[in-house]
Amino acid sequence: LHFDVILETINKCLEFNIPIVGVFDNTFHNTIPKENYLYGIPYEYYLKYGIRKYGYHGLSYSSIVAKYGKENMNSVICHLGGGSSICNIKDSKSFDTTMGFSPNSGLMMSSRTGDIDSSIIFYLYELGYQVEDIRKILNNESGYQGILKISDAKKIVDESLAGNEQAILLRKMINLDFKKHLLGMMCINKPNEIIITGGMGCKNKEQREMLFSGLEEFGIEIDSYKNNAIWDTDGIISTHNSLPVYVMVDDEEKEINKECNKVLRKCYK
Repeated sequence: LHFDVILETINKCLEFNIPIVGVFDNTFHNTIPKENYLYGIPYEYYLKYGIRKYGYHGLSYSSIVAKYGKENMNSVICHLGGGSSICNIKDSKSFDTTMGFSPNSGLMMSSRTGDIDSSIIFYLYELGYQVEDIRKILNNESGYQGILKISDAKKIVDESLAGNEQAILLRKMINLDFKKHLLGMMCINKPNEIIITGGMGCKNKEQREMLFSGLEEFGIEIDSYKNNAIWDTDGIISTHNSLPVYVMVDDEEKEINKECNKVLRKCYK
């Protein structure tokens, strides 16, 4: 989704005599252990072609880890926005994440499918869809966009509250999909807290409350009053007896700046 804009930016920067630093969104996930990043396909494809889980939203996650500021942090961070993912943090490092070889895996998103049965791709091809058609469908025309023709999460909430049955259906799908992935990430390394970030995570109180509802048996309970008071700021939204659930605003630009400065200091010692 971003490559065209990235390449355009690089080409523009090449017109000037300035250093260009590439900061990659998956670098943060280099600490994921092998058993978590390999797929159940022939091992030789990993060796020959590098097919493995890479993970994304790393700049967001690293900014939250830095902001939280505790050593040996064990958390589950949920980046919820146009693109959404969940990351298990073990000892302040990425241990596993829902995005994989590409960002089009894990949670259903605004225009991406998230996890689907791979045979669907072959079936579409057999029906006459070409590779580029299928790539466009999976990345640009699926997820919220595919179900409701609306990709904005706040508009989806408004439509559901107005009685739009397709919007109600979509919110149920988002809710169940999120809970499956959240609990899956929680079980591989027990978190001391859950942190929510991203545009939707920080600015959509209705969606937050739905996503974390019905999880009392797993030790998670949202305080509606606290949740309603949080909009694009840091705060806690869980009850006193719950596993702590925080909202934290990430700062990807600050992380990019920090990484650029590291490289530039090495180049201009």
